[in-house]
Amino acid sequence: MYEEVVNRYSEVINSHCEQCEFFIKVLSDYNNFKTEKKQSEKLNEFIEIQWKDYISEFAVDGVEEEIQEALAKIVIHNIIKRRFTIDRIKKGVKLC
Repeated sequence: MYEEVVNRYSEVINSHCEQCEFFIKVLSDYNNFKTEKKQSEKLNEFIEIQWKDYISEFAVDGVEEEIQEALAKIVIHNIIKRRFTIDRIKKGVKLC
């Protein structure tokens, strides 16, 4: 199902990953998210618990809730992963 959602809704996924306000909200929520799990497990737990907070962003007439859930989870995952990539690049070129 993941591949189908990514292929069919790639434009929606990319646009949400690039929307500054949405990007900042997700990252802020992620940074404030408290968990007892290891740091390496935080991303998956955050997505599983918090995806419903973002579902209104993906409410499209005719799109099943299951697809909206998948879209929300994929976008959240991509945003947080991009943050990790950006941080690594910044450290690599000594910007921070």
